[in-house]
Amino acid sequence: MLRYFTITLLFYLFTAIPTVIAQQENGGGIIRSLLKPMPGQVATAGQIKGSPLLYEDWQWADLYLTSEEAPLQVWVNFDLVNETLLVRINDEVQGVLPGKNWFEARVNGMDTDVFRSQLEDFPDGIYSIIYRGKVTLWKKLRKTLDGEPLRQAFQMVTVYLLQPVQGKCQPVELSSASIAKVLPQYNQAIDQWQRKHGNKRWTETTIIELLRDLTSI
Repeated sequence: MLRYFTITLLFYLFTAIPTVIAQQENGGGIIRSLLKPMPGQVATAGQIKGSPLLYEDWQWADLYLTSEEAPLQVWVNFDLVNETLLVRINDEVQGVLPGKNWFEARVNGMDTDVFRSQLEDFPDGIYSIIYRGKVTLWKKLRKTLDGEPLRQAFQMVTVYLLQPVQGKCQPVELSSASIAKVLPQYNQAIDQWQRKHGNKRWTETTIIELLRDLTSI
């Protein structure tokens, strides 16, 4: 039994691992050809509050360049002003992947932290999954630089998109009426849910709770 295990392990080491390395090297070559030069730092004359980036530091991610191929393991961040993906392969190779290129990034291997650059008929950008069940709720992430000179700040702008099981994504607001318009089959259940929970303040968390309860019916 031990001998069989040893032979199996050696077979894996000499076949599977070189294959994975080759896939990474080939994929690394592809992404190198797609990357654009990293832009310079955003001008900070005066005092600008906040950052154009989603994360404070680089995040480890599985990066898919097509939906059919294996992912690449790279470091990523998101420039929400220019709506682009920042990629770092190593200390020497880093750049920008424009939103016109399809990609899906799963940050830290989490199914809950999934980002895409394109979503059906909507403009290229950075889209994040915030709920996935029988329906999917997406959030388009973007930042703008607002305020008067010397007192500017980066502000997050969000657009929510609800994707039914069958049908296209549709923009929704954080309200029961907006959800009911996209999911008319749940109108009665939405009314019952609202009566049960009273006058809740409609936030992103409230909508996720509603969708979770509706789609568990």
